Amino acid sequence: MVLLHNFVKEQKDIVVAKEYYDISKTGTNFERDGFNEMMQDIKEGNIDCVIVKDLSRLGRNYVEAGSYIERVFPFFNVRFISVNDHYDSFRDDISLLISMSNVYNEFYSRDLAKKIRSSYRTSWANGEFPSGQMAYGYEKDKDNPHQLIPDPVAAPVVKKIFQYFIDGMTYAEIARKLNADGYLCPKAYKLDKAGKANEKSATWTWSGGTVHKILENQYYAGDSVHNQFTNDSWAAQRQKMNQKEEWIIIKNTHEALVSRKDFDEVQEKIGHIVKRVNEARKSNGNRLSSNFPGRPSDSSPYLGASGYRKAGHHWRRTCCHILRTRCQGRWRFSPAQWDCSR
Repeated sequence: MVLLHNFVKEQKDIVVAKEYYDISKTGTNFERDGFNEMMQDIKEGNIDCVIVKDLSRLGRNYVEAGSYIERVFPFFNVRFISVNDHYDSFRDDISLLISMSNVYNEFYSRDLAKKIRSSYRTSWANGEFPSGQMAYGYEKDKDNPHQLIPDPVAAPVVKKIFQYFIDGMTYAEIARKLNADGYLCPKAYKLDKAGKANEKSATWTWSGGTVHKILENQYYAGDSVHNQFTNDSWAAQRQKMNQKEEWIIIKNTHEALVSRKDFDEVQEKIGHIVKRVNEARKSNGNRLSSNFPGRPSDSSPYLGASGYRKAGHHWRRTCCHILRTRCQGRWRFSPAQWDCSR
């Protein structure tokens, strides 16, 4: 910003009205808080000149950056100045050099993204944890931020979850027990640990779905799992989940919270659950309805029911989120006549 302030001091026709920042935001897309704030001020007529250090500060997508310079800013009669590129829209026409600068900025971002992905893969191969969201139950070693170690508070909870499931409890039963015992769910615990707990997070509770995800997470067996998601483009605007065959799994990279034997036993049980539910779906025309054979109950070895309210109705669903049926007044589930009412 010093460069820009020094530039403005030399100008007789420019006064600084406001400064806009986009900290830790990629320039490859224009959905940035600072940029959107600036555009809002332009639309409201609060500013009529935009000054940047160089074209890459406006954006690194040459198509959109060029569109703003050639069309959007002129439409709002806004003067655009790029100091290091010696460009002033009120004095210069769009030159080939400016266009090439925008192209270079985009390809620089593409190249940088490739190098970052390459460095990540090198770290993964070395058993390191370079970045990303840590699995509940782990924290980073203070002496080595690339190494995961058990979280003294959350790790025992993970061990309990696996043991409960091995002992025959359903996902929903485990969730209810954790809530009854006063354990914070992963999302609430993360905020609480960071000192950011609030009234909303205090209402978050364990669910069968959360328990299910933990039981399937291979990190708890001591392995690192990478490349589960891929950005749909170099601009990293959306992510898609990769096929399991594309995942990169590095064995024994950190301390396991459950033994390999217990983890494999749990995966086998989950596999049986999925198989039985899929068979039930096929036998019911690829959907599970009120005629599902057997009441999802606490005694069921593979389905557990939990309830919640929404829009004045009771909903019932299985902990694995596969069965979901809305009650219309009163609905009876045969043959066990499992019911719920408004």
